[in-house]
Amino acid sequence: MNNVNIIGLEVTPLGGVGGDILLESQTNLTGSCFLLTFKYSKGYDKHVIIDFGLHQGLDYSAEFNDDLPFDVHTLTAAIVTHAHVDHCGRIPLLYNSGFEKSTYFSSQESMELSFVQLEDCAKLMLNEYEAKLHTFQKYRRICAEAGKIKKQRENAKSPRNGNRFSKPSVEELKKAEEKKESILSMLDVDNIDAAAPIPPIYRQEDVEKAQNYSYILPKTIKDLPGVSFEVYSSGHILGAKSIMVSIKLENGQTKRVVFSADLGNYGRDFSPHGDPVTNPKMLINAMFCETTYGGTLRDENYYIDGIATFKKELEQEIAKGKTIIIPSFAMDRSQEILYHLKDIKGAAIYYDTKSGNLILPIYQKYNTTYKNAKLNFTPINCENRTEVYTHTGAKIIVVSSGMCNGGPVNDYLDHYLEDDEAVFMLTGYMSPNTIGGKLYNGSKIIYIKGKAKTVKSKIMPYGCFSSHGDEKSLIEWMSGWKTNSRTQIVLNHGDIEGSTLALKNTIERKQKKGETTIQGTPVLAMLNRTIKI
Repeated sequence: MNNVNIIGLEVTPLGGVGGDILLESQTNLTGSCFLLTFKYSKGYDKHVIIDFGLHQGLDYSAEFNDDLPFDVHTLTAAIVTHAHVDHCGRIPLLYNSGFEKSTYFSSQESMELSFVQLEDCAKLMLNEYEAKLHTFQKYRRICAEAGKIKKQRENAKSPRNGNRFSKPSVEELKKAEEKKESILSMLDVDNIDAAAPIPPIYRQEDVEKAQNYSYILPKTIKDLPGVSFEVYSSGHILGAKSIMVSIKLENGQTKRVVFSADLGNYGRDFSPHGDPVTNPKMLINAMFCETTYGGTLRDENYYIDGIATFKKELEQEIAKGKTIIIPSFAMDRSQEILYHLKDIKGAAIYYDTKSGNLILPIYQKYNTTYKNAKLNFTPINCENRTEVYTHTGAKIIVVSSGMCNGGPVNDYLDHYLEDDEAVFMLTGYMSPNTIGGKLYNGSKIIYIKGKAKTVKSKIMPYGCFSSHGDEKSLIEWMSGWKTNSRTQIVLNHGDIEGSTLALKNTIERKQKKGETTIQGTPVLAMLNRTIKI
């Protein structure tokens, strides 16, 4: 690319946004992905993606996860902002599809954490596929059995004609039909085709290949002349970064675009990753900001009060000798919960998450809060889970996954959901279509491992653990950059008609009243709608 200069940049949201293509919803918090097209003179284009996450919790997530919205052979690089799977979870799919370029992670911590997550994802997808395949095949066998019974009843002849077999009874046919309906109810579908097993989008060997091509994001990338990158802590989870992309045009002008990724809270009482960091000195031409909690203003003491309530109610259940199950995301959430349990007395504490037990040492290596904390728990896996079940007296089980949609939590749901001496403490956002979401919304019948379970255990939700900043924190982050009237403020990662629109309205109201330093007109990011910088 000798004598070729960069002349522009285009950004196309490919996930983590709403849009008319998402026919069933204007909400899409997951599947984050931006396609950056660097325009060079003489007709050259270079393509980079920032994040490539899994779509989660939607009826059509699997359909979107299997879709590659670009030709991987045209990509120069992939960049990952942090290790949550809705931002990094499809990176191995690139390599499964023929990608042979580098993936750059925003930090060493993000790279190490991501591959723990990705290895776990590969195993969970395979396990889920095999389980669904088993159920699907079972349904087909029952259908064949019911069809055979119907045919026998239709073709059976009277014994007086010399045929001595008796035709199947109505009860036998009814029993076969009930088995079919039971499977459909368990899968929560009306038609079995809606639950057809989808093969994993990648496997362990693809995770390993991705790992071989992974590096820490440098200031510049050789194949992207005129482009530079800077990272700033987003305060979200360990290693999470916002990314600023700068392009130096052939006329000498520099343009800058900043991607917030997921942002943490400012001034949180427990903030092991610190506040989000910004740079107010350099003019930003475009800003892409998440809106997960746009429109939500938390009380100044929401966290400290919420933790106090959590501990108080936890101790009350311990005093009753209860079994307390805390479903938790293996990364960040479970470490935070273990930190708050370190001084709890009167109960055995178990930590049952294979990936969580791999993640905790990374947190302790890079974060002084966790390095210096004297955590008190017994690590558990499928081989010694009997120890938990047979323990008498109060016990606390911190277990993945956070939304109760797979992982070891299924064993505890199976064991304790119908136990009125058990308590499930839900400590995070629960997508409505997940088991956790159904528990949160009061469902009384839950299907676990193919069996209907009547919910007799106590369900207790808590909202104080969020690692996402509220609207005040989002405004503070945007105010921390230098903007002008031509800056494009692009809002993404939220509910278009809810949190995203709420944040847009707040910015416009504050601008009109002169209550903010944010300049530029806020707009809503839409799927596949390209923004020219």
